[in-house]
Amino acid sequence: KGHQSSVNSVSFSRDGQTIASASVDGTVRLWDRQGNPIGQPLLGHQNSVNSVSFSRDGQTIASASVDGTVRLWDRQGNPIGQPFKGHQNSVNSVSFSPDGQTIASASVDGTVRLWDRQGNPIGQPFSHENSVWSVSFSPDGQTIASALSDGTLSLWDRQGNPIGQPLLGHESAVWSVRFSPNDLTIASTSVDGTVRVWDRQGNPIGQPFKRHQSRVSRVNSVSVSPDGQTIASASVDGTVRLWDRQGNPIGQPLLGHQSRVNSVSFSPDGQTIASASVDRTVRLWDRQGNPIGQPLLGHESAVWSVSFSPDGQTIASASDDRTVRLWDRQGNQLAIFRGHESAVWSVSFSPDGQTIASGSVDGTVRLWRMENLEQLLARGCNWLRDYLTTNPDVKESDKLLCEGINTQQ
Repeated sequence: KGHQSSVNSVSFSRDGQTIASASVDGTVRLWDRQGNPIGQPLLGHQNSVNSVSFSRDGQTIASASVDGTVRLWDRQGNPIGQPFKGHQNSVNSVSFSPDGQTIASASVDGTVRLWDRQGNPIGQPFSHENSVWSVSFSPDGQTIASALSDGTLSLWDRQGNPIGQPLLGHESAVWSVRFSPNDLTIASTSVDGTVRVWDRQGNPIGQPFKRHQSRVSRVNSVSVSPDGQTIASASVDGTVRLWDRQGNPIGQPLLGHQSRVNSVSFSPDGQTIASASVDRTVRLWDRQGNPIGQPLLGHESAVWSVSFSPDGQTIASASDDRTVRLWDRQGNQLAIFRGHESAVWSVSFSPDGQTIASGSVDGTVRLWRMENLEQLLARGCNWLRDYLTTNPDVKESDKLLCEGINTQQ
């Protein structure tokens, strides 16, 4: 605990040992895996910090702020050089090139700028006619994609030359753009409720994923299966939809949630999809879109985020009820983590699966130690022991649920 306002962004270093958090309070903070602050807050920005990111080698942190600057920091939290000045308005997004030598920043001022690690501008800014919300490097580092508030996308080479014409199709602001890991396709998501896929030349692939229906048509979350063949999207219309790479819907919409779906995630093996909704539930689905078991009940308010552990055996969810909850793949609740003083908007596992990070409106990032499944089951059975043995309404078969589980751990 340390931020004085909402946390906008949180990022793990590649080795999983350091966490960086960015806040509306204008600071970046570094934390170890035990939740201890590393050094003092990173002070320098004059306004809210929108984005924070580690370089691939984990030695440099970039932060982007409403104050119009990008700043670099070393792993100990010391500022590297002077702030990168050039943008004329809020900086929304910052991204390192794959080799870590170039930083791209995107701004409300309608430009994308490239910088070297010393903060020197590289070439001229890439000018757009509208605000730029997202910027992304291709995996080979040779192409940059930008997403705009006017519903278009643009592709650029490293010298700032546009590649082809703007990518047209979205009918409203584009919030996010990403290259596929194999560097062959680009995916974009928009406020217009669609997901679109493009080839590297900017040609649309198939039809837009536009079957979500709502008066306020918006896709809140998109997840790509590990094999890259299936896309899941979650919408304010209360549905999850599955799509192939050409944009064709796979089966019918996944129906069950009673309100908008905020988050969707594939398990690491690609066989299970988890979705989180304002209706207070998490639901699990198979790859064909069939529901798995009953909804995961327990949260007392909207669920904002859902994430699988790296081994795929545990699901974490974050909610307006100020809790983070853990579940197994059968939908059994394993643990409740309490401590946040306001809504929890984001939850993520560390790469080794041993730590969970959660970010909250209360201005804090909290770290939680991830017990193994046996420890979690033991804790759950300790909670249930009296209920199972003394409640007359419990079935005899249910009284044996914790048989064979060592509750003395």
